[in-house]
Amino acid sequence: MSMRQSTEKTEHWLRVFTACGPLLPSLISWFFPSLTIPHFTPRQFIYENDLLPFLFAIWAKPTSFSGHLSRIIQAKFLWLLPASTFRYYQLWIFTATLRTAVGHLLTRSVGWAYPQFFGHWALYEICGGYGPSIVIYIFLFGGPDIIKALFKRLLKAGELILLVSFCAVLCWLDNAPWTYGVAVLGAGGVSLVNWALRMVRNRPKQHPMLPDGQLQNCPPKFRTILVCAVLALLALSFPYAIQNRMATFIPTDMPPAPSAGSPLLEVLILSFPRPNVSASTAIMTSTINSFIPHLSSDVVLSVFTHSISHKAFDNVRTVFASTNVTFYVDTDSHPDSVSGQYLHIAEAFRWSTEQSVKAEWVMLVEDDFPICGGERGWDAVRRVMQILESTRSPSTKALNRQGGFVGTGGSGLIFHRTMLPVLILLMRTHAETASRLSPTTVRRPADLVMQDCLLGADPLCPQKPEGGGLVITSRMVMDHIGGMATTNQNKAFNDDKWRCGWRHPFHGRRQVEVVVV
Repeated sequence: MSMRQSTEKTEHWLRVFTACGPLLPSLISWFFPSLTIPHFTPRQFIYENDLLPFLFAIWAKPTSFSGHLSRIIQAKFLWLLPASTFRYYQLWIFTATLRTAVGHLLTRSVGWAYPQFFGHWALYEICGGYGPSIVIYIFLFGGPDIIKALFKRLLKAGELILLVSFCAVLCWLDNAPWTYGVAVLGAGGVSLVNWALRMVRNRPKQHPMLPDGQLQNCPPKFRTILVCAVLALLALSFPYAIQNRMATFIPTDMPPAPSAGSPLLEVLILSFPRPNVSASTAIMTSTINSFIPHLSSDVVLSVFTHSISHKAFDNVRTVFASTNVTFYVDTDSHPDSVSGQYLHIAEAFRWSTEQSVKAEWVMLVEDDFPICGGERGWDAVRRVMQILESTRSPSTKALNRQGGFVGTGGSGLIFHRTMLPVLILLMRTHAETASRLSPTTVRRPADLVMQDCLLGADPLCPQKPEGGGLVITSRMVMDHIGGMATTNQNKAFNDDKWRCGWRHPFHGRRQVEVVVV
């Protein structure tokens, strides 16, 4: 066998090996189900420092029929293209890096500064396989062999048709518009840099004919790539845009309470005096009004204060005297405790547990955090409640989720009533004058104590083996309208902080399940 024949045979088997790359994960998982590589999302890398999917999700097994079909198409194109597995792996790392950067930019970076640009799926969309790498390769290096194989001759429009249609079809089959969109933008960016460098260096184009008369594998012209990138982005996003445009809002039903005669959810509003009585009255009125339309036999509203001198509370109680809102002033004295948020929350939970009719869940709300977004905002709360109730064990009725969180700080926290005794103990311990806490213990604000309890991060609170059981909304569905009328005179004003539609502070964490709003 001559050296040339040996080389050709080696190249042939390398192409076979490369073409089998998209199909191997399915075959391996068929015989060894435990040997599967997880799909990649930027969330894993940003929030968990998990590099395994980032490095190896190119060989992740598809999870749907369309995903398997996509892998077959990828294998066909890999057979036609001359690149090696290593080249496609390089392009996968390039794509995953771009996805991570875009995911961070469109969630953590703009989620609070420019929430109108917040994109949940930029962080959570899963991806894997060779598809994005093949798209970038064809954009950057061209594919005349594929064009000849598919179109039988070199059509002028062949390259454009190939790039746009291939990208769109794989995107739809993999259901990964963010991944393929980033791949197209990345290829366009690299092509732009190459074009700019070529213009600066004034490097002449190579002759398209090789010495033996064969056409060399010329990369597409920059103009072609630019047109293809624009058309590909339009094509892959078109069905998703139409789907969002045609989607109709269907309200979610609030799940029934598990105990007959008891409400499912109690919205417990905490109020503390502010220096400006008229402003405080207006703030409390707006907050209560935001919940009034959503009250029913399954959802009740209570307003609680631990201050015996609260003029705004008295004013608001008069305004809502004809409604079914419950107002309660706690007059207990606690000489062994420091008056403040810890004691206020402990007493509110204590009062809630002593009611003759107890709600299954309690949603804690500060009096300057109204529900926002109207019916859609409250529907997000209903969807959270649906998940919380649907995860009960059919036999034991035990909960697999510990609570919900639709706001920020101490507002929008949803607790199951079985957690209230633990929270009362925690709050009283922090409020004690002669604290039983160790001197080395870092004293956390009351908000963080409750949040850590829901996350399973507090040793006294129930913990899940997987590290949590919290359901959140991707965006906050509560507004902060009292930033310029704080109850603490030593606290700086923050009128632009924690507004409706901002990214939820727990978005992206492993311990949470996200309701997309």
